Amino acid sequence: MTSSTVLLTGGSGVVGWELTTRFARAGFGVYLLVRKGSRKALRERVSAFRLTDAAAADRVRLFTGDLLAPHITDDESRSRIVAECDGVVHAACERRSDKPRDQVFDTNLGGTRALLELAGTLEKPLRRFMHVSDFSVVGDHRGVFFEDDLFVGQGFGADVAAESRLLAERHVRRAMRSVPATVVRLAHPVVNKRDPARVADPLAGLGRGSRRARWAQWLVHADPPLVHALPLDLMGRAVLAAFEEPDMAGGTLHVADPAAPTVTELLTALGRSGSAYSLGLPAEGARLDTTGADALLRHAGIGRPSLADLAAALS
Repeated sequence: MTSSTVLLTGGSGVVGWELTTRFARAGFGVYLLVRKGSRKALRERVSAFRLTDAAAADRVRLFTGDLLAPHITDDESRSRIVAECDGVVHAACERRSDKPRDQVFDTNLGGTRALLELAGTLEKPLRRFMHVSDFSVVGDHRGVFFEDDLFVGQGFGADVAAESRLLAERHVRRAMRSVPATVVRLAHPVVNKRDPARVADPLAGLGRGSRRARWAQWLVHADPPLVHALPLDLMGRAVLAAFEEPDMAGGTLHVADPAAPTVTELLTALGRSGSAYSLGLPAEGARLDTTGADALLRHAGIGRPSLADLAAALS
């Protein structure tokens, strides 16, 4: 049982909520920073969580705030966070590129800066600043994209959300000189039970023959195109393991499948016929190095799912 308390952002998202429950069940106190408009929905989620694990749910506390607001939250809440937290798990981000560029950059880049500043004021020794990212930061890079790669010639076009998240990673990297920080880039989270009212899953319709899925946001393209997706619970376990493992501070991890299936292979496993190229995917791009993440998963005893497991979760 741990006595640590983490400040966690992005709890209203599918990954953020998985991390909330995962850390709480591991014995962490979890202080969820939530915008005013999302507070009611998160309170309902915590109440539902209490029905299945009351002890863990009691470790979750909601703090109303905004990463773009001065001091992030009110003085009383900030004082409590500063006094009681010894970790930060930053899973909040703006993924939409159709919003104004300044707004997207303020959220992804400015929000990360604000949290790093807050982490520097914590009264307890900072255990870890965990920055949760994803593979959209690869952009149009070709060849192998290594875990410590940052700016390696990739372009983003109009995808300001991915570009700003890469710049946010740069700020975390710079902070690693004095802060025990870790960047975790996650594959697409696959969940067995989806809530279509909350989460728009770009892979959700694949097994039903949908051709309108938003593939480009979640695929790291190669020739042929690859599907970098993993079960949500595996990624939650990996983030928790990375937070708890001292040797993981100061680096970047690719939580992905080094033998990711091609789109055609996944379609076949789902019992669908068709060509990957019929989905209109770019054919060239990056493959992912997962050396550090593989070592972490082995150390934590976390096994990788098979293609059949992935197909079953998407069916």
